[in-house]
Amino acid sequence: MKNAPGLPPLPTLRVFECVGRLQSFRAAGEELCISQSAVSYHIKQLEQDLGVQLFLRQPRGISFTDQGRTYFDLIGQSFRLLREGTDALRSPNAPARLKVSVLPSFAAGWLVQRLGGFRAENPALDVVLDPGLGLANLDRGDADLAIRYGRGDWDDVDCELLLPERLCPVASPALLRRGPPVRAARDLATHTLLQVSRPYEWDLWAEAMGIDLDAAKTLQLTDYNIVLQAATDGLGIAMGREFLVRARVEAGVLATAFGSWVALPLLGYWLCLPRHGVKPQARAFTEWMRGQIRLQG
Repeated sequence: MKNAPGLPPLPTLRVFECVGRLQSFRAAGEELCISQSAVSYHIKQLEQDLGVQLFLRQPRGISFTDQGRTYFDLIGQSFRLLREGTDALRSPNAPARLKVSVLPSFAAGWLVQRLGGFRAENPALDVVLDPGLGLANLDRGDADLAIRYGRGDWDDVDCELLLPERLCPVASPALLRRGPPVRAARDLATHTLLQVSRPYEWDLWAEAMGIDLDAAKTLQLTDYNIVLQAATDGLGIAMGREFLVRARVEAGVLATAFGSWVALPLLGYWLCLPRHGVKPQARAFTEWMRGQIRLQG
């Protein structure tokens, strides 16, 4: 089927919407299951088709041009209308649907093993987990709710702290045995520090410990699951999130590299809801999550 005259291909617009939402060619490729070069190709083709530059390419990432931002707002609204129209057309006998945007590490390390309980309590509800690194635009309908890690300082969503996190550097026992030794917190700077793309955990922990780790070598990785695997393989020391690494520590796969678990103000896993139009199934999931946290103690 040919595209309507003057209308860019729908797959290209989908790539643009994803890049604009995540502000990353790499993250968009991961979400869409295509290569970063394919993402770049789609964006270049779209810019050539429109005759305008949509993104500023910078050493540390991308940002919208003024025209790119305007076009993104329009395309985002269009995709929302498509989703709403599709939902309205579906059979009224179709099961209600709940889409949860969640970090891959939290989904794999905590949520999935408990999700069967929610599904058993809500058999008529169709649950979709949408793992991703960017914060879904809930007002635009990217998801019905989101679970994110950080300090709860996101705009345009209502946030509730679900699980306060505690931190402690962790590494493979083999790495700690072969050294260099870590007898004080500052000795961590003699090792490679494994980081996610936004490494504020190391900064917050170092500040709490009153040390400077700026001289340490770092290895930056995209997702926390990859960070944990790299630590397990002995590539460096990771900042351990207790809820996600406790089982590995207890199994002896990882070991605390220095000190004990440290709680930092407001750092943890947050439930994020749209400020308007929260669906009943999202409220049900919210109540279930609160119950799971109470059970965990």
